[in-house]
Amino acid sequence: MKIISQTEKPRFTPGTEWEYSSSGYVILAQILEIVSGRTFASFLEENIFKPLKMNRTVLCGKSRQKIKNIASSYLSSGGICSEIDYAPQNAIYGHNNIYTTIEDMYKWDQALCTEELVSSTAIEEAFASGKTNHGKDIHYGFGWRVGEAEGWRMLSHGGRWLGLRTGILRIPERHFTVLIGANSTEAGISTWMGRIVDRCLD
Repeated sequence: MKIISQTEKPRFTPGTEWEYSSSGYVILAQILEIVSGRTFASFLEENIFKPLKMNRTVLCGKSRQKIKNIASSYLSSGGICSEIDYAPQNAIYGHNNIYTTIEDMYKWDQALCTEELVSSTAIEEAFASGKTNHGKDIHYGFGWRVGEAEGWRMLSHGGRWLGLRTGILRIPERHFTVLIGANSTEAGISTWMGRIVDRCLD
């Protein structure tokens, strides 16, 4: 990740184009800490994890606390797998560093079908595709890629860090969600999600 302060000029005029930015989520987490007067980890714990009883979910932040029973991630090269769990950027958060389980992710997914966390208006705004100044859809909402699958509105996102791979795909109108987590660089998350959608919604 390039240090933002080292960027000499914008890649394009704001509003004219769109490009995914992990750094943007890091900045959002810092803004939240300033506005709330709390750490990002404690804010998530009190406002999301505890209310949803996501008891096995935690943000590993500045304290770099040790987390029990986490899966190691692996890099596969030349038919040999080796652990690849550490990088100097491991303590950066906002765009990643949440440790969870599929069961806890399911609780969060189900809350998005209600107003338990935020209003339905806010949820729909997050699920809507943004537009450039010229009215062109960018097919990305507030943290969600917006598309279509089997004729249904599809919301999705993937994540990757070292050897970890994650993916979520939601079709709200069908109350259908695919959640995948893997700990190998060889994991084809997008392919797996596509196959599940084809099999289940055919």
